[in-house]
Amino acid sequence: MTYSKSYNSKRRSGVGKKPISFGLVKAIASMRKACFNSEGNNESDNKHNLAAKDLLLLGRLINSWKDVVGLQLASKTCPIKLFKGNLYLSVSDSQWMQTLLFLKAGIIQKLGQVFPDLKIKEITGRIS
Repeated sequence: MTYSKSYNSKRRSGVGKKPISFGLVKAIASMRKACFNSEGNNESDNKHNLAAKDLLLLGRLINSWKDVVGLQLASKTCPIKLFKGNLYLSVSDSQWMQTLLFLKAGIIQKLGQVFPDLKIKEITGRIS
């Protein structure tokens, strides 16, 4: 009984919450799993190269995210996935999701300047 009370009190106070970057760890793990579960043919080698390229691009984007969007928005959002010109973000709450909607066009333009090879067309946020 004592354990469940202390666990619930930590949960209510926000101590047990996962950091926003936890989504990145899940995204990388799923990409690795997809690469290593494929068989050893040419098609799987291409998938492996594509996944490695996506991981490198996502890593570059995460490293410069605060320079692209600013410190305030970067502290509340985190890139978690790149897929076919779409950038998926983890957003801390609904208020920042609304702010993201207003700033989306400017962010896409800035990303085009900083990362011309990404060719991001859409940004999608998900509250985590």
